[in-house]
Amino acid sequence: MISAFLLLFEIFHIREHVHVLLNHKKYSDERLKDNRWYFCLDFLTSFLSYIYIGTPLIIFPIAFFHSVGHLFYIFTWNDGYYAIRIREWSSYDKYPKQHFTTDFYLTLIDIITHMLMVYYLTHIIIS
Repeated sequence: MISAFLLLFEIFHIREHVHVLLNHKKYSDERLKDNRWYFCLDFLTSFLSYIYIGTPLIIFPIAFFHSVGHLFYIFTWNDGYYAIRIREWSSYDKYPKQHFTTDFYLTLIDIITHMLMVYYLTHIIIS
């Protein structure tokens, strides 16, 4: 039951990140300022998935990088340079979006992290 719940949240995060990456979801910078809670949810989902999976060593560096990055954004969301930069990159206020920037690759790593969690959670569910 817990694994299915975590799996659904991981899939939700993949969907959201893909929308941002492909510029399908367009939010204003003001709306994104209010979305610090999303980084909390994103961090908690992957962190709890990693703990639930049983901490396979092969994904530890990716899970660790993901967790540290999201904690950084949680604490610096409104006034940190990098948080402002990712907010601007994610918003439609700065359209057209420049692809293949550092923010693009960080979002791609975020998607890969969630995909790895989906992979391991799926194996737990089917076994």
